[in-house]
Amino acid sequence: MAVTLIPNFVEDTDMIGRYRIYFQNNEITVFNNSVTDWEYEALTDLFGDEFYNAFRVGLLEPVIEQKWLDLRDGKTYNSCTCFEDRNYRGMVNLLVPYIFSKWVLRNQNFVTITGSKSFENENARDLNEKELKQLSWSAWNEFIERYRLAYDFLISEDYETDGICIINKKLPKKGLVTKTNIS
Repeated sequence: MAVTLIPNFVEDTDMIGRYRIYFQNNEITVFNNSVTDWEYEALTDLFGDEFYNAFRVGLLEPVIEQKWLDLRDGKTYNSCTCFEDRNYRGMVNLLVPYIFSKWVLRNQNFVTITGSKSFENENARDLNEKELKQLSWSAWNEFIERYRLAYDFLISEDYETDGICIINKKLPKKGLVTKTNIS
């Protein structure tokens, strides 16, 4: 039986705007391998292992159920917590700040005030430790807000799959980072 590889949700081309990463040499391979681990880490924290596995397998079906497409791509929904329409934007939107935060912390020596260091950029200035933390934590805080929106989406849309626990009924392991936490 052939093994089907499940692609990452986030690719190097998704790292744009304020989450821009410039890659050097073979960093794209390192990035993609890291993303595989980080996506699993973030999504199993949100979904739990069983629901995560059902979601990933559901995306491999010849005809993908609408609930999996909505979870992957996003959907406007009526929130059961605030009783108004909200826009959940999907996996890439959820995960990009998380991936950026992890990448910045892993690759501190290659991050500058103007983005990731390009060795050809003579104007690049290294960020000090406090600036690196602020950059990473800003992305982390954005991820937490998107995580909460994804959580609300899952509850409001009443996701179920053959008796598997819908999602972990908890907040992420780490909460928001405030300026008072930065030292």
